[in-house]
Amino acid sequence: DEIVRRGLLEKSPYIASALINMYAKCGILTKAKEVFDMLKVRDVITWNTLIVSYAEYGQAENALHYFDKMHVEGVLPDVVTFATSLKACSFIGDLNKGYEIHNQLIKTSLLKDLSVCNALIDMYAKCDSLMKAQEVFNNLPSRNVVSWNTIIGGYAEHEYNEEALEYFEKMQSEGVSGDVVTFIYCLKACSNMGALDRALKFHVEIERKGFLEKDVGNTLIDFYAKHGMFAEAQSVFEQLSTPDVVSWNVLISGYAQQGEIMNVGNIFDKMVEHGINPTLVTFVNILKACSQKGLFDEAQIYYEAMNKVYGVLP
Repeated sequence: DEIVRRGLLEKSPYIASALINMYAKCGILTKAKEVFDMLKVRDVITWNTLIVSYAEYGQAENALHYFDKMHVEGVLPDVVTFATSLKACSFIGDLNKGYEIHNQLIKTSLLKDLSVCNALIDMYAKCDSLMKAQEVFNNLPSRNVVSWNTIIGGYAEHEYNEEALEYFEKMQSEGVSGDVVTFIYCLKACSNMGALDRALKFHVEIERKGFLEKDVGNTLIDFYAKHGMFAEAQSVFEQLSTPDVVSWNVLISGYAQQGEIMNVGNIFDKMVEHGINPTLVTFVNILKACSQKGLFDEAQIYYEAMNKVYGVLP
């Protein structure tokens, strides 16, 4: 109210953007839009703030609506606008809109910007257009680890596993060092195709780089558990200094898939002892394990405990 009273909204686009951003960060997008609508003059920063806010809160359609409206009002998009709008296309799988944005980019100099190109590759990959993703990737004048991760992840997510691992090898041959995300995607490819030998090599490299403590540790546990290698899964789990709820759930899921109901129960008890609150995923896996073994009474106990003891709605 004080900002409006002093007329600062019109005097400073930075204050206007900060106010829109504040409301958006607090999850009050209606107020963010209200402030935006009050402005008589809007620069690219103001438009970006609103578009990014909608995109980050999963309202991709609104983000793209304001991207189009920005064009109508004659404001030129910048790197942030294009990258965010492509991300919105990825979120809802809108390939046609992605094509349209790509064509707009061709008419600018922004296709030289790596962050925009990476967003473009990601959009094509997530919209099931891997040939176009590969085409954009191959035409990049330079590539960073995000570029490589995007193309490797695109192939791995669509189970083109050999292609994903081939791009990892190309990445290494070009002297680019993989990060945590790289190894998560490579392990996913190995898991999809049951490539145990390759996964073991990745495990050695992950430990050498000190990545085990991060999300890749959970991916390794998942890989070993899904392949019935519980000693290895347990070993990785025990190496984590602070296993989170995902770590526990992944281990429980692995045992549950193999019908190891005794181990499922033991791990659940240890999880609770360590002060980790079970989630809906935890109980779904436990109930599946009970179902496989026909353990109705045990399933009933866990089912009732979900809400009464742990506050998880069935």
